[in-house]
Amino acid sequence: MDQEKTDYSFNRDDALNMIATTKRLSEIIQEEVDLLKKMKVSQLHTLHDEKLSLTSTLEEYKEVFVNNPNAINSIPGEMKRKIRDQALKFESIIEEDGKQLSRVMKIQEIVWGVIQEKSAKQMSSNRGYDKNGNLTYKRNNIANTPPIKIIENI
Repeated sequence: MDQEKTDYSFNRDDALNMIATTKRLSEIIQEEVDLLKKMKVSQLHTLHDEKLSLTSTLEEYKEVFVNNPNAINSIPGEMKRKIRDQALKFESIIEEDGKQLSRVMKIQEIVWGVIQEKSAKQMSSNRGYDKNGNLTYKRNNIANTPPIKIIENI
């Protein structure tokens, strides 16, 4: 989208595109909220590229209004209402997304703390000294300890 530091006329097609972009971004973020509610954090990456593309497009529209404050006056009244309605829906979804992200982060923090605590206890219980007085690990306890798999992409 080209923008100039002159009088920019925001036409109907621009308005419709901005509404459609905001609506699609709202849908993507709603999908993200749904995944977070289900704790399917590892699937969030599937939404990332489209989310970035849509956000970039909306940033371009923002720049038009920053560089041309009067451009808003060229939007027909009905289109302004539609843009405002879509923006309100978007804000509501963003707020819910933030709440869900915060909830998931707290849960992961708790889970990680439990893992660290259990690992520390397991490691300390496997330590001992051999007949020569050297610090060692008791092999039979380590062999019976189930491995802990850390999922780094969560």
